[in-house]
Amino acid sequence: MFDVELRASTDDGDRLRGAFESQGSGFTMALNVIDFPLFRWGLDGVYYTEKDWVRSPATRQFSLTNGRWPRDAGDVVLAGAGLTGMRVGDEIPTAGAAPDLRIVGLARAKLDRWPKLLGAPGTWRQMAEVRGSDGSPLLAFPTFETTQDDAAALIDAVDQAVGSTALSASGEGAAISRAAIGERVQIRADLEAESPRPWTAQSPLSLWIPGLLALPALLVMGYVILARRLESSASVAMAQGVERRDALLAVWLVPLPLIVVSALVAAAGGTAIGYAAAFWGEGRWGYFVTNVRVPWAAIEVSAVGVVLGLTLGLAALRDRILVSGRRQLSAGTRGRLRSARQLLGVACASTTLWQALTMREPSGAMALIGLMALTAAALGPELIDGLLRVMPRRTLTQRLVARQISTNHQRLAVVAGIYIVIVAATVGMLTILSSEVALERARRPVSVPSGDVLMDSFGTPFLKPDPAVVAAVETVHSIKRAEPIQFFLIGKRRVDPSTGVLESEETVGTRDRPGVAFAFDSADDLEGALGVVLTSADRELLADDGALVINPDLVRVARGRLTLIDNATGKSVANVPARIVDPAQTRWTQAVPFVMLRATAQRLGMATTPAAMLFKDISADDRRAARTALRDRGLDPRSIGVYETPVPVVPPAAIVGSVVLLVALLVGVSVLATRAQVRAMRGWASKLTQVGVRRRWAARAISRQHVWITTLSVGVGASVAVASLVVTVARVPRYDLVIPWTLIGLVIAVVALSTILSGKLASRQLEPTER
Repeated sequence: MFDVELRASTDDGDRLRGAFESQGSGFTMALNVIDFPLFRWGLDGVYYTEKDWVRSPATRQFSLTNGRWPRDAGDVVLAGAGLTGMRVGDEIPTAGAAPDLRIVGLARAKLDRWPKLLGAPGTWRQMAEVRGSDGSPLLAFPTFETTQDDAAALIDAVDQAVGSTALSASGEGAAISRAAIGERVQIRADLEAESPRPWTAQSPLSLWIPGLLALPALLVMGYVILARRLESSASVAMAQGVERRDALLAVWLVPLPLIVVSALVAAAGGTAIGYAAAFWGEGRWGYFVTNVRVPWAAIEVSAVGVVLGLTLGLAALRDRILVSGRRQLSAGTRGRLRSARQLLGVACASTTLWQALTMREPSGAMALIGLMALTAAALGPELIDGLLRVMPRRTLTQRLVARQISTNHQRLAVVAGIYIVIVAATVGMLTILSSEVALERARRPVSVPSGDVLMDSFGTPFLKPDPAVVAAVETVHSIKRAEPIQFFLIGKRRVDPSTGVLESEETVGTRDRPGVAFAFDSADDLEGALGVVLTSADRELLADDGALVINPDLVRVARGRLTLIDNATGKSVANVPARIVDPAQTRWTQAVPFVMLRATAQRLGMATTPAAMLFKDISADDRRAARTALRDRGLDPRSIGVYETPVPVVPPAAIVGSVVLLVALLVGVSVLATRAQVRAMRGWASKLTQVGVRRRWAARAISRQHVWITTLSVGVGASVAVASLVVTVARVPRYDLVIPWTLIGLVIAVVALSTILSGKLASRQLEPTER
């Protein structure tokens, strides 16, 4: 709360902390200084926080690596990067401290890498007046926290504590009202709702669906192959008196140690590789190593997938070994199984419809794809029946292929269902991944669009640029001749005489987002600043005293109107017509909710103050020359904004790995299904070769029937994915779908190639039977 000012060498902070924390065991107050001078290790300012670290250690923010938490006044812990050469027991001389600060511990910051100073209660009180780099006295401000999930209790506690101590804390009576306190209180749910979810977390099912599909399927395939190889050994053992269940358990336990060890090695190796990639990519991909975490979600998914795969593998072995000499199911049993399958399909279809009607976010796309794929898979036998009705039967080969598909109707329906689910999940994940990457790339802000030069005050466009910066940049002739676009802050600026800090007042925001907004002299200037072409409707609205909302995620437009409020009082100052436009993604457009014409702001009684200037259509050579001119005059080249290549979008390894795993699973299913079909048809093909039919012809017949099944399954699976994504685009506003046709075509080509090659290779098994 910046409204409550706590000066050094007074007990205001301690009294406020005592008044607040005495109201409950879950209440904690921290005292903070933004730019605390630390004249050592080349640091002229760090973030200082003072609280009772022993009673409530911040284990989520810091990890104590040496020493202990601060306990007595004057004890401090140094945290973050850049503090090299320090040891526990050293003393820090700092302005006005008596005695010097004592380092009692070292900590690692988990959330960022900036240096911080963590002090014990009473440390701020024992200091003399501390001044910042500009000579003005530094002031501390409090933050209040509670572990209780009761915002009203926190508001009451802060109101009582501030009300009982604010007179000596600020010297001007009560600093803030209870209503104002309530506006500043946020619970965890509010923070989670306001903070935009990263695209990597928008589709959690993108991780769970492949994990619970691919890993169990791979393990079941492995057990089926193992059962084929050990079936004869198990039969011999059972013939010698070994119990069937013991033989089954023995076969199931054969690969179990290898599976467990492989899973552990894969988890550890993947985590190590991820950390290595994180250290290599630090600064390149827009994060710090301190933010890297162990991928517990991926580990949990993998563990569940392995357990599910082992369970299904046991069931597959039981069906293969324990139930030997399988009998044909009775008509009644087949009817009950068919009814159960159709009931499952109806349940999946109903759930799919409910998901489609209630979906509001892209995160529901993968769930919708999975439900539609399961619905289609449950109708596998009906799809095979439809295929048989359209298959040609003109030649002998075509008739034999159709007959074999009809004979192996149930098994091929299962294969088709597996194909449909995997193809739908693969196509869906590729499309969602491509769409999210494109969306994230479009949202990555830049200082200014390419060709522009923004002159502000170190990335703060509501401040006027330094005259020295303007003089240096105007040495470039093209910039000096150009007519800049002038930004106008809606509000005023003044220098606080007590602190020397430049402050803004009379600024205008919205009820959803108090903050700054800009005005421009003309619609053309506004169009150039936003980097977007305004429509005639946009220009008419601006002329009609309207506003353009450039950040709809920050504000809500109700029935084409936008309510503007005074940020200081919270009172409404105007209700204007509004339209939403999509500007170029720059740092300032992502922070500003709306813009309007300067004449409109003045007619509504709002003050406007000159701010940044934007120069358009400046060549790359002149932009470099402008920064060189700043450097030559001893000024920071970053004091002007030019286009810089944004940080590349790097998809999470877990999602990319899931896509690769699905493709590998798809290839594996096609290979195993083709080999299984060849094995099942070996006797039929052998009879054909015995009567003079060539082996090549028999192999071709086998391959063709699987090509039909693959074509059906891939077509249905891709259609399911496309239909689900079309529904997603229709239900989710402002969501652009990017279909990676090249990747999808590559996946289909790989599946087709693997099917053809596996059919040709497996058909060689016909040769021993021929002889």
